[in-house]
Amino acid sequence: MGDAAPIFISYRRSDAAGHARALHEYLSGRFGDDRVFFDRSTIEGGDIFPDTLRRGVEACVALLALIAPDWLAVTGAEGTRRLDDPRDFVRQEIALALERGKKVIPVLFDDTPVPPADRLPEPLKALASCDALTLRGKTYEYDTQRRDLVRLLARVPGVREPLLEAGEAIAGGVAAQLPAMIEAATRGWQRVSDAQQETIRTLERQLGANETQLRAFFQIIGEAQVPPEQQPARLVEIAAEVRQLRAQVAPEPGDAPEVARLKDAARAALDAGRLQKADDLLEQVEAAQDAALAQQQRDIERQQIERAATTAQRGGVALTRLRYREAAKHFATAARRLPPGKEEQALVYLNREADALYRRGNEFGENGALVDAIARYRALLDRRPRERVPLDWAMTQNNLGNALWRLGERKSGTGRLEEAVVAFREALKEYTRDRIPLYWAGTQNNLGNALLSLGERDIGKIGTGRLKEAVVACREALKERTRERVPLDWAGTQTNLGNALLRLGERDVGKIGTGRLEEAVAAYREALQECTRERASLQWATIQNNLGTALLRLGERDIGKIGMRRLEEAVAAYREALQECIRERVPLQWAMSQNNLGFALLRLGERESGTGSLEEAVAALREALEERARDRVPLGWAGTQTNLGNTLSTLGERTRDVSKFKKARNAIEAAFEAFIQAGQEQYRAYFEARLREIDQKIADLTEQPGAEG
Repeated sequence: MGDAAPIFISYRRSDAAGHARALHEYLSGRFGDDRVFFDRSTIEGGDIFPDTLRRGVEACVALLALIAPDWLAVTGAEGTRRLDDPRDFVRQEIALALERGKKVIPVLFDDTPVPPADRLPEPLKALASCDALTLRGKTYEYDTQRRDLVRLLARVPGVREPLLEAGEAIAGGVAAQLPAMIEAATRGWQRVSDAQQETIRTLERQLGANETQLRAFFQIIGEAQVPPEQQPARLVEIAAEVRQLRAQVAPEPGDAPEVARLKDAARAALDAGRLQKADDLLEQVEAAQDAALAQQQRDIERQQIERAATTAQRGGVALTRLRYREAAKHFATAARRLPPGKEEQALVYLNREADALYRRGNEFGENGALVDAIARYRALLDRRPRERVPLDWAMTQNNLGNALWRLGERKSGTGRLEEAVVAFREALKEYTRDRIPLYWAGTQNNLGNALLSLGERDIGKIGTGRLKEAVVACREALKERTRERVPLDWAGTQTNLGNALLRLGERDVGKIGTGRLEEAVAAYREALQECTRERASLQWATIQNNLGTALLRLGERDIGKIGMRRLEEAVAAYREALQECIRERVPLQWAMSQNNLGFALLRLGERESGTGSLEEAVAALREALEERARDRVPLGWAGTQTNLGNTLSTLGERTRDVSKFKKARNAIEAAFEAFIQAGQEQYRAYFEARLREIDQKIADLTEQPGAEG
C-alpha cells in the first residue's frame, strides 16, 4: 500500500460517494495523493478490506467523517440502521479513530447538522462534541470552506504543510530566480548551479513536484512565452493541476486490467514530467474505455432484447391459458423494453398484442377488446407503411378487417362492416394471387365474410348485391384454397360459401332460392368431411349450426313429410353444435346456437299437435338471452326477442293462455324498439302488423269464457 497516509476519509458510498471523490481529489492536490487514505483508490487488489481499513485508521493522524443528510438514517438489507450494526465499516472507522485519540473532524454536507449524541451508538457518542466543518457544494462559499478544512488539517501534528494551489504565491524569494531558470530549460538546460538546485528543492517542498517535473513545467512556460511577472503564478497553477490529475488518473477498482495498466503508466508519465506521454496514454485509455462502453452497450442491448423476449414468452404462456388481456399486456411491455433501433422486433410484439386483444374480443365476446385491437392495428399501419413493407402492411390491413368485421357483426349499423370491406380490399392490392396465392385466397375469404354480413343488414337490392359479391369472393378463394392443398382452410371457405348461399336462398322463395339452399347444405356437408369434431371442434360446431339453419329454411318451404324431416335434421344439427359450442368457451356463439335451436323448435312445434317442442323453444331462447344482452349485441338480442315473442304467441294459441300473449307482446315490442333505434326501418311494417295481431288475440281471448289470464 505504500507509506501510511496521515489523512483518512471515512464515508458511506450510498449517500456521500460523490462528495468523497471530489474531496479526495482536492486534498490530494493540497497534500499529495500518497497522504490521503481513500478506499476507492488506495486499497490495493488482494487486500482484505477490514484489515486494510483498520491499518489505515491506526496510521492516520486525522479522520474526516463525511456526513450527508441521510448518514444517520441509512439502513441495511434487514431494515435496521447501519450505525447500530457493530459490523458496519463506517461505524468501525470512526469508533477506532475516537478510541485511538485521532483528530476526528465531522465534515457536514448540504447543511446537515452535527449528529446529536442521543442518536449515536455508544462508541460514536464522542463524535457529537467534535469540532465540525460544513461544505456547501456548488456555492460560492465552497472553495473558501475547502481552504478552511486545509488550514484545519495543517494544524494537526503529523500533517504536512499544504502545497500551494492556484492563486497562492511562492515564498522565499524564489520567484525572482524563475525567469533565468525557465529560459535555461527552454534552451536545453544541462548543468544546474547550487543556487538553482536550492531553488528547485524549495519549489519541490512548496509545489509537491520533483525535479524532473519542474524542469518540464519550466519548459512549458518558456515555450509558451509567458511574461516573467506571470511565470510564478503559472508555475503554481501547473503544479497544482498535475497533482490533482495524478489523483484523478488513479485506477478504479472496476477498471479492466488494460485500463488500469494504462492509468498507472499515465501517472508514472506525470511523475516524470512527460506530459505528452501522459496525454498519449490517456488517449489510449479513452480508446479502451470507448471499446468497453461499446461492448457494454452491446451487452446491455442484448440483455434488453433477452429481457423483452422473456416478457413476450410470458405473453405466450398467457395465450396458452386463454388469458388474452394478460398476454396483450406482456407483448406491449416487451415492445417497450426493446432498445432503440429494434423497430421490426417491436412491431412483431405489438402485432402480437393486437392479435391477443382480437382473440379476447372474438372468443369471449368482449367488444372493448375488439375496439382496442382495431386501435392497435391502425397504429401498426402508421409504422408499417405500404411503401416500406408492403406485405406486412397488407397483413395488418387483413387483421384490421377481421377485427372490424367481428365488431361490426355485433353492433348496429354498417359503418364497421363497410370499413372491414375497405381494409380487405386494401390488403388485396399487395396480397395478389400471382404473388402469394394462399394469402390472397385467405383475404378473399375474409372479404366474403364482411360482404355477407353487410348483405344481411339490407333486405333490398343493395343487400342482395352484397351477398352475390360474397359468393363470388368465396368461389375465388376456393381456386387456391383446395381440399388437397389446405383441407381445413378449404372447409372454412366452403362454410362461408354455404353461408352466403343460405342468405341468398332465404331471399328467393322460388326454385332458384330453394336451389341455393340445397347448394348451401351441400357446401356445409362438404366442409364437414374435413372439418371433423376431433380435428377442429369449434369449427365443426359452427358448421353444424349453419347446416341446421339451411335445413331449417328448406324445412319451412315444404309443408309435407320432407319438410318435417328437414326440421328434425335442423334441430339435430343445432344440438350437435351445442356439444362443443359451450357457454364457458364461446358465450356469444353458444347464445347464437341456442337462438337457432329455439327457432327450429318453434317451426317444428308449429307442425306438431302438442306443446313439447314449443316449451323447449322458449327455454332455449331464454338461455340465449342470458349472453345475447342488448348492450352487447343489440340486433342479435332483438332477433332472439322476436323469436321468443313468436314462440310465446304460438303457445298462447295452443293453450288459450292470455298471459302467454302478453309476454309475447312485451318481447316483440322490445325487439321492435331495438330495431328502430338501430335504423332498421325496413322491419317497421312487420312489427306493427305483428303487434296488432297479438292485441287482437288478447282481446278475443279476454272476451271468451274459459280463457286463461
